[in-house]
Amino acid sequence: MSKFILPLCIILFAISSCCKKIACVENKTIMVTFHGFTKAEVDTIYTTGYSLGSGFTIVGRPQQRDTAMHDISTPDSVYSLFISAQYNGFTSYSAYGLYDDYEWKLYIPATGKTITIHNYGYSTYRCSNGCGFRKGQEVKTLSTCSLDNTTTPVGSIKIYK
Repeated sequence: MSKFILPLCIILFAISSCCKKIACVENKTIMVTFHGFTKAEVDTIYTTGYSLGSGFTIVGRPQQRDTAMHDISTPDSVYSLFISAQYNGFTSYSAYGLYDDYEWKLYIPATGKTITIHNYGYSTYRCSNGCGFRKGQEVKTLSTCSLDNTTTPVGSIKIYK
């Protein structure tokens, strides 16, 4: 019996090494950075989510006051959008807040600038979690959007002053 264990282990290892793993990750996040603004200018940003396809007429997520903060990994004049959330009367901020569930308007009161984010484009890729059940699954992921009616990659939307 023991003489079969080593060959069996070698065969199983060879078969499992043929299974290519490509992560099945669906991206729906829209990261926004502000370039050339001062901290005071992006301290207050109002975000409003509108129902998809409504042409910014049907509010799906009411306007809320958010902010942009400097990330130590970016140059001094680059700020990332942080979305506020209320928990038990306290406000916390997350850098992950805009998703493709809505069309977005961002308003910066200090500059009077309004930015629109809408018209999402998607790409698909085949992924695999190994040799098992989900092998060869196709995943749709957010790839582009319109930023003020100009198509742009979604990786990080850059808004310039």
